[in-house]
Amino acid sequence: ENADAFLLHNFSRKAQLLGGVTFQQWKMFDTTTLKKNPDISLVSPYLSFYVRNMSGFSLEVGGRQNLHSRYGNNFTWSFNPSYVMAQRAKLFFNYSTGFKAPSLNQLYSQYGANPNLKPETSQSIEVGTELFSATNKFNVRAVAFVRNINQAIFYQVQPNYTYNYVNLARQRDHGWALESTLQVNPKVTLKGFYAFVAGQFTTKTSAGSDTTYNNLLRRPKNSFGVSINCLLTEKLSASVQLKTFGDRLDQYYDSNFNLKTITLQAYQLLDIYLEYQLIKKTKIFLDLRNVLNQNYMEVYGYSTLPFNIQAGINARW
Repeated sequence: ENADAFLLHNFSRKAQLLGGVTFQQWKMFDTTTLKKNPDISLVSPYLSFYVRNMSGFSLEVGGRQNLHSRYGNNFTWSFNPSYVMAQRAKLFFNYSTGFKAPSLNQLYSQYGANPNLKPETSQSIEVGTELFSATNKFNVRAVAFVRNINQAIFYQVQPNYTYNYVNLARQRDHGWALESTLQVNPKVTLKGFYAFVAGQFTTKTSAGSDTTYNNLLRRPKNSFGVSINCLLTEKLSASVQLKTFGDRLDQYYDSNFNLKTITLQAYQLLDIYLEYQLIKKTKIFLDLRNVLNQNYMEVYGYSTLPFNIQAGINARW
């Protein structure tokens, strides 16, 4: 069940106040779980204040009180100022905290449930800039972030070959991304991006010391992409997109329930999309995916589609 009631008040064209309350309830209809037909609920009143473009300055600040039926009161908040200088550069900053309670499945199901789980809490910082050309035909955006998660929930196999959800001490992720767009002319637009992400878990060993290891499973440290969008004629348009993803780590349990770590190889995806307008509000399209016919895995043991084609018609009335 989910319900949300809110009220938006405009002090002026540049200042707004948003307040409301959200109610959520989850119930598992199962008498074989650790707790018969378990249920949890969450009531979240929230309040946000917005200021937009006051001589280039903007601000969003807000808070939310999480009233959880199992984990009590938890307050989260965010602070997000930004400043635009001479319509050529934008500086922005964001700090936010988070709260995530375990799900009913993690707490009570037959598959590794742990009723002693604690909720995850987080703190995130993001800082960046965006630059614009005088004609708005070129822009570039750079962002860096750091995220800390305490009591991160993780699914693991214990030494006695039992498996369950556990809380790890903390998780720390960081990275940065660069995006750019260039409008060569009214018919041709180029885009590109690069992203770097890294992260690690830190937890206590049985001896009481800290142990740290990489936790970016299935997520590459490095990814890169470029695309070109062209209007070939008044009715025919095309786009070509190339993305490359670096090596990723993945984990799986073998037949003896031993945890194994494997490296998934890097891969490149080339996609081509064509669209032609037959008549007003009616278009046909051709979508070519994985043109390089890459043999890759996003999850170890599960194959992905080779080169494939989709075609169709899009009509509106």
